Amino acid sequence: MDKEQIILFAGITGCALALAAYVIWGPSPTRKKKGPIVGLRNLGMTCFLNTVLQSLASCSFFVEWSVSLPRKGNLTQTIEKILRILNGEVNGVDIPYSPIEIVSAIRKHGWTMPHSEHDAHEFFHVVLTSIEEEITKNSPLRKSCLLDVLEEEPSSTEEKHQDHGDTPPDTQNISIVENKIIVSNGDIAPTRSFACINKTSLSLVDKSKPSPFKGFLTSQLKCTGCGFVSPLRYDPFDSISLHLPSASSVLTHYSLTQLLDKFVETEQVEGVECEGCNKNRAETTPVISTEALKTLRFGKLPKCLCFHISRLTMQSNGTTYKRQDTVEFSEYLTMDPYTHNTLIKKNISNNKISKETNESNGSIRPEDIPECKNHLYRLKAVIVHCGSSEWGGHFITYRHGYLRSQTRHRWFYTSDEEVRQTSLAEVLSSLPYMLFYEKCETPGPED
Repeated sequence: MDKEQIILFAGITGCALALAAYVIWGPSPTRKKKGPIVGLRNLGMTCFLNTVLQSLASCSFFVEWSVSLPRKGNLTQTIEKILRILNGEVNGVDIPYSPIEIVSAIRKHGWTMPHSEHDAHEFFHVVLTSIEEEITKNSPLRKSCLLDVLEEEPSSTEEKHQDHGDTPPDTQNISIVENKIIVSNGDIAPTRSFACINKTSLSLVDKSKPSPFKGFLTSQLKCTGCGFVSPLRYDPFDSISLHLPSASSVLTHYSLTQLLDKFVETEQVEGVECEGCNKNRAETTPVISTEALKTLRFGKLPKCLCFHISRLTMQSNGTTYKRQDTVEFSEYLTMDPYTHNTLIKKNISNNKISKETNESNGSIRPEDIPECKNHLYRLKAVIVHCGSSEWGGHFITYRHGYLRSQTRHRWFYTSDEEVRQTSLAEVLSSLPYMLFYEKCETPGPED
């Protein structure tokens, strides 16, 4: 092969490689003027990844948490860097930015990039779980971390002395049953203690740095036969999946608070082996199964709340389709009505009202008691899935400006590389798939 043929062959090969790179990754990024919010390149059906990163970047508690972790692994360092880039805090980077570092870091935790569209909600959990694995690896586990994670705001003095006490349960009372850590402390668990927590979560909690999305749900059973109340059980969560009512319902228009009311609605459970009913049962007699009422509440609210609106529904023929029901949501959300503490206070108030009503001939009413609002949250991001009945559509994000920046009063629409400023009205009129709220640092709405 002569010199001219070699040059021609090299030129053809170079063009072919450039064309392949263009097809797979798109056009090369250009170093252009950085805006307040930075867009992300799509690496080939990676909008699900981009939309989760943009949402996390809008949550100031999560950003600050990633910065403050004392021992950072590869993924944690990468997350911290890319969130700062998305919020416009890093100069001299290619715009739009490529999230390939995130893909590489998560792959080391066993995650494989799918060849088709992935789900944003699933990827959200992949990210949090992988970060927690790094925290566990780099931080020694300490038993007392449970008390730090579960500690709730102190109740009123009256409630504390009447029903809860002020000390956590003795660790000698802890036992492990069916991979659960159980602490039995009566019908009502102390505000600052725990009754049951998933054992697996122990290895995923750093004593001083729990994830801002880490919260705990409480559940309790009350036997409809003997009235026995089971010990309070705490189960960890990073997000809450809210299900739409049956598709056969006439309504196709709901609100977030309606879905939350449904989520904490007391339900009847059958086939419960009640401890009270079986207390004096002889070993030779069959175990007594009964019905019980299950109460579900938020035992520990996280600083960052993520709601997932479950829109994928299975039909009777086995096929699935996407629900397009409208779900109204607001910029501010009060979570007090859904907490375990509020439920206890309500029970105490009802007993007090009943007693004082008898003494005052009905002059005290439930609405006379002021409602507590200690858990006020503000909307930070909304993930929307654009598409028809199949999941092969596109994910976009409406996100708030970073709280610690000059964009804190503005809303932005992000779709991979595209970033534009938008209005709160457009955000609230969207069809939410995931909602990200952050706890207000002040008792009232922020400026």
